[in-house]
Amino acid sequence: MQRGNSKGLKTWLTAMRPHTLPLAIAAVGIGIITGLRTCGKSTSEIVTALLIVATAVALQILANLANDYGDAVHGVDAKRRVGPVRIVQAGAIPPHTMRRAIQYTALLALVLGLTALWHALGWSRGLLFWTAVGLAAIWAAVRYTAGANPYGYRSLGDLFVLIFFGWVAGLGSYYLLCTQVDLRFLLPSTAMGLLAVGVLNINNMRDIESDQASGKITLAVRLGIRRAYWYQVVVYSIAWLLIALYAAMERDWIKWWLWMACMPAFGYELWKLHKDLDDPRAIASHLKNSVLFAVLTFVVWAVAEGIKWLEDAL
Repeated sequence: MQRGNSKGLKTWLTAMRPHTLPLAIAAVGIGIITGLRTCGKSTSEIVTALLIVATAVALQILANLANDYGDAVHGVDAKRRVGPVRIVQAGAIPPHTMRRAIQYTALLALVLGLTALWHALGWSRGLLFWTAVGLAAIWAAVRYTAGANPYGYRSLGDLFVLIFFGWVAGLGSYYLLCTQVDLRFLLPSTAMGLLAVGVLNINNMRDIESDQASGKITLAVRLGIRRAYWYQVVVYSIAWLLIALYAAMERDWIKWWLWMACMPAFGYELWKLHKDLDDPRAIASHLKNSVLFAVLTFVVWAVAEGIKWLEDAL
């Protein structure tokens, strides 16, 4: 019995794809760290920050479950697929059970999100707007591949990732901690969104053949493998430049030099990816690195903000 429970837990953990969760945490993390340093570090702000992280994690798990279910129902996860096993397609979890899990996870994300909004904003005018944004995030997490006409099958996944992993995650988390909009923060928020787009693009480059055969028309399918690579180069380059520009505008030279030190890593990764374009399995090996770049960006951000934090305290 214990062995069966252990196997069931492992199956659900596989479906939730825990390796993707650092991406969601990094996306909101830059806004949280900057907001805490700039606008306050009281118990109230820390609770808000934890609620934001919990909501982001719940939304990422929701997207992963819905993606597993949606691609299986639409027949995308065929045997020719190179990536990791999908639970519904493999028959480990029946579709109706996954649908129920998606509903429960969506409810959890809704409760966490509303709690974060209420704790941060109370009955302010911004509450209705950010509630609408939160509902849109839940809709986007589910409808990427699930539903009758998923937007991920119409080459819109990259745009939605930029919006929700970039602008909503970065600007939104900063706003909930500071209750004000800093348009300069649009630069790093966009950069983090683009790094998340890079993760999606690597995933779609890996699956070009199977997606095209099953009618899932991602942007990578439209571009083809070579142009999808150059799209990745552009995405990484703009993301890197936006954070460098923000650091220069803020005269944050610690962040500037830390970020400059990361440039060779981006170049090396793009060079290796170019060598692997003819092998989908080799492309798949770059997926972890694309997530690590988002995490690296967050770490650089956290270190620089932490040093400024100490400087302000002394």
